Amino acid sequence: MSETDLPSRRQSLRGIDFDDNVVVLSFSIARKLYKCPGCYEYIAVGSEHVLVRYFEPDGNTFYQHWHRDCTRTIVRELRGTEKVAPGFERPAGRRRRLPRTR
Repeated sequence: MSETDLPSRRQSLRGIDFDDNVVVLSFSIARKLYKCPGCYEYIAVGSEHVLVRYFEPDGNTFYQHWHRDCTRTIVRELRGTEKVAPGFERPAGRRRRLPRTR
């Protein structure tokens, strides 16, 4: 696996996990202190990391903050992985509508 297979500022990754959830990995900068679920070490404020979002079939979204190197294990387990432009990561047909206000 090369460095180009990981999310960057120019591209995000989208794939499907074992539970048939759509998983999107995108580049991010830490605005606060996070704990990586891959290695259980802290992600420092201001450091580059990967935001991993799980779009479940029932419409719920769950997300985690991972170190770039730790996400290699996630990428290996995804099927149907494709590169997408940032901002177009959301699965088709799952756009959340905002309530109308008068």
